[in-house]
Amino acid sequence: MFIFFKTKHPRGKVVVFCFALLWGVSSNASAIDNETNREIARTISQFYLEQKNFEEAENTLISHLKEDPKDHRAWNLLGLSYSRDGQTRRAASAFYRASRRSQGTIRAVYLYNYANMLNQIGKGKQAKKILNFVNRYDETEESANHALEVMKPRQPLPDLKMTPPAVWSLSSTLTTGYDSNVLLISDSSSPATAASSMASPVFIPAIRFGYEKPWLGGSFVAGGNSSFSYYSNVTTQSFNTWYTGLTSSWKKLPEFGKGWGIQVGDTFSLTFLNSNSTFNWFSWVNSVDFQTFYYFSETSYLTFSSPIKYQSFNLSEGTIAENDRTGFGVKPGVAFQSVLGKSIYSFGIHYDIVFASGKNFKSNTIEVPFWINLPIFWNLSWRLDGTFSSIDYPTNTSNRRDLRFYAGTSLTKRWFEGFSTTVDYHLTRNNSNLTTADFTKHVGTVAVSYEFF
Repeated sequence: MFIFFKTKHPRGKVVVFCFALLWGVSSNASAIDNETNREIARTISQFYLEQKNFEEAENTLISHLKEDPKDHRAWNLLGLSYSRDGQTRRAASAFYRASRRSQGTIRAVYLYNYANMLNQIGKGKQAKKILNFVNRYDETEESANHALEVMKPRQPLPDLKMTPPAVWSLSSTLTTGYDSNVLLISDSSSPATAASSMASPVFIPAIRFGYEKPWLGGSFVAGGNSSFSYYSNVTTQSFNTWYTGLTSSWKKLPEFGKGWGIQVGDTFSLTFLNSNSTFNWFSWVNSVDFQTFYYFSETSYLTFSSPIKYQSFNLSEGTIAENDRTGFGVKPGVAFQSVLGKSIYSFGIHYDIVFASGKNFKSNTIEVPFWINLPIFWNLSWRLDGTFSSIDYPTNTSNRRDLRFYAGTSLTKRWFEGFSTTVDYHLTRNNSNLTTADFTKHVGTVAVSYEFF
């Protein structure tokens, strides 16, 4: 079946549209007809747009959308026509309607157009919030971040440039620095029997890989990392560590920036320790995590998490059963994250319970973490993070109780695409009623990272 449309160009040229429609079985006829009508309306309006005949383009699209209001591509074309015709407020409304009827990357494109119109009509604050949502998508992240940096009140945003999605990623990091206290009884590095203050320079090469794909209406992410911590001080080399971790998760965000989201995932880690001058298995941990999110807006949300883990430790010769840390653990918590200006901040509270086999390491922990990340200038960003913890060991033979404070700060500079350097310092101070668990730890490092793809 062929359908012909004839229209006259203002200069007198006659343009003929011919569409061949292949009709299938009768049960699919309605769907085919509906999609065909969409293509017809879009093609005609696109022709008018190219000829800058905005009135005819708008009339064609408005008539079509009265019959088919779910056609998000037509709403986007209507927004483009209005914007080129100088009708910015109407364009904003059309782009918003397009975003409400779409998902995924195409929705991010419509939202970028919507933010562009909002900024031009003086609603820059709302435009920034939307851009902070658009930058969550790999294909639009770079353009959205660039727009946030250069946007000016009531001025158009830069043209949107789509970045191909990064399905696979591979990066490496080389870190060097100084650790003032390598062996700690309290950080589960080893069941020491005396307080330690062994210091050493440290060198840590690491490699990471990742994979991401759309799946079941959300996003599936898998990845892994492996690192080797080398301490050059002879007295600390028995604590050189090889660590390997694997993660996988599935995440689905709310469709329109507000509402509930969900994430489920699994993390597995394996650690080998250079004890007795040979690398021996030290521990493995597997954690299954379930998270729900509530988005108040595109940039502010609450996270409710409830990970369940099982940890297994290799008991070295001479270790008593009371010091066995093997067992299950749960760590329910809630955290809030939001955007303030150009900075991103987060804080929360968690309750960590470890059901260790050995009574000296059964523990209940209340911790309050926080962090803030602030871009400064010249691709330089600053991060501050910290955690306050109160740790109780209810069955410990010494009635151990700890109060721990951790604080860290770092500066990261992106020199060019994929290459960055980070200067980091962090402090751990543990106050304990057990002398062997009372310590202070300082670590300063410089890291160089490169993203291969």
